[in-house]
Amino acid sequence: MIMDVPDVVPLFPLPDHVLLIGVPMPFRIFEPRYRSMIDDVLGQNPEQRYIAVPRLAEGWETDYHGAPAFVAHAALAKVLNIRPLADAQFLVVVEGVVRCHLVECPSTFPYRLARPQIMVDEPDEPDVVGQALTALLAQVERLSASLGHRGEALRKLVADVSDQAAVIDRLGSAVLGDLGDRQTFLESRRVGERIGILRQALAAALSRLTRRGKWEPSEN
Repeated sequence: MIMDVPDVVPLFPLPDHVLLIGVPMPFRIFEPRYRSMIDDVLGQNPEQRYIAVPRLAEGWETDYHGAPAFVAHAALAKVLNIRPLADAQFLVVVEGVVRCHLVECPSTFPYRLARPQIMVDEPDEPDVVGQALTALLAQVERLSASLGHRGEALRKLVADVSDQAAVIDRLGSAVLGDLGDRQTFLESRRVGERIGILRQALAAALSRLTRRGKWEPSEN
């Protein structure tokens, strides 16, 4: 996927979250440096409001208020909505739109900046991916049926499978709970590999459901 994105984007690194692609995600913005970031984003054309949301690397605790290292592979996110809150805070809704490799660059702002290099998927065998996707969708249907009315949310994610990569990314964002799995899924450049990660996660969810009588998602 080739997208028209800014050459440089603000960074909003998080310690315990891996943003994936395809499902909107809300964040409460309260730190002064990130309130400044959103103030600046508000001044941009709505079509060009992007931020990058990388996961902070191990050991971030010692330098959180400085410039701790972050994982370079991250989701580039479109800012969909910004709602001012009390005390100059914001509720921001973003959606990951593309995988990227981030190269940090100098910043004169309170927040950090990076150049996003879009990661393009590598080709897969269409027949192999199609078969794997069919098997995955069967798992989704079994899990949805087991969840009763709560399963409708999962069904909606796979209602349109015309774009295979998009439906896989939506599922990953919604069902992967383990941070390591989410980061591996994000960094994968093959749709077939991402399907494999999801099939393992759904198999584990169905197994937990069978043992406990109800599905309990992994901790995120």
